[in-house]
Amino acid sequence: GITPMLNYEENNDTVPSLVCEEDGNNELRLRRCLSSLADGETINLQVCAEDIWEINDGATTTMCTAAQDPDKSQLQNLLERDGFFVVPQLFLRWGGNAGNDYTMNALASTMDRLDRAGYPPLFCFMSNSVWDLVSNRLWDEMRKLLGDDCVLEPSVFAWSLKSTKGGDGAPSSSSSSKIGQSFGLPHRDYSASESMFDDKKTPKLLNVWIPVNDTTLENGCMNILPREFDDNFCRSEDYAHMQSATMVRENTCKLRFALNGARAVPAKAGSLLAWCGNTIHWGNRCSQFSGNPPRKSIAMTFRRRDVAQLEGAGVPITQECARNMSMNMRLALISRSLLLYNQWHTLNCTAVPQVMYNVTSV
Repeated sequence: GITPMLNYEENNDTVPSLVCEEDGNNELRLRRCLSSLADGETINLQVCAEDIWEINDGATTTMCTAAQDPDKSQLQNLLERDGFFVVPQLFLRWGGNAGNDYTMNALASTMDRLDRAGYPPLFCFMSNSVWDLVSNRLWDEMRKLLGDDCVLEPSVFAWSLKSTKGGDGAPSSSSSSKIGQSFGLPHRDYSASESMFDDKKTPKLLNVWIPVNDTTLENGCMNILPREFDDNFCRSEDYAHMQSATMVRENTCKLRFALNGARAVPAKAGSLLAWCGNTIHWGNRCSQFSGNPPRKSIAMTFRRRDVAQLEGAGVPITQECARNMSMNMRLALISRSLLLYNQWHTLNCTAVPQVMYNVTSV
């Protein structure tokens, strides 16, 4: 989704920048590279030829029980009542070729390989396994709620958290601005007018969030504010609606909602979490004392085809396009998403491998 800018309120304290300064134009260099890829002005043949994102380990043969297909009316009722729903372990395995299904365990391994190679976790969207999931199993679920011709918004994201433990054994916050860390400030991705029809019940779009590994209270699960505790859920005209939380100074924010109504939402790997675009949510950080690996997850937004395209949102992705997305198109989408979500992370030349800069004009 398109998340609000993390504006600081006026105060007498010195406010740190959420985006690093352009040291030797490092940030500018990366922005230009990403912009050219996102706009289709350049391609990167070397990155597109990598095989690091493809599943190649034994996890693809893991046996697991298929989840029961969720009831459409129940999901609709939960969206209307709470503004979100959770379907446990719906996508433990899917698709694949030659009798080997894809699994969440294997996708988690792929994200680990990306990390070791210096790629942000978002690059898992280069993988055939992710697009097989999105364009088939996930699309089938979204079609039930948003219509047969629903589309995917041209922005995606992925997280692979790091624990708070620093190099000296003490808790550290130095990695909080690294790409793929938790979006920790409570926010709405869209206003109510963008998210809901006039009946204030029927969603125009849905945010989708899928944990790749088990998410717990300790390793970085999601927090969601149910609709019944959100006084501004439908009040697009209210200042507090899109300013549910604003930074006052580093590590301090001002909240404009009932925090005591929020729910932590642990979820098993492969679960389907979806919420209305105007539902307040945020992610936890991973504790150094977590008994589980840090949280990994992917997210995207689906909307009804008959809803007017949001200004500046880009061309939506149809199911046919998602099923036939070339490597160049995947890299363009990733590049666009890195720029779109920049308010949550730092962009500099070390945020991606140097091979990213080996672009060719088209």
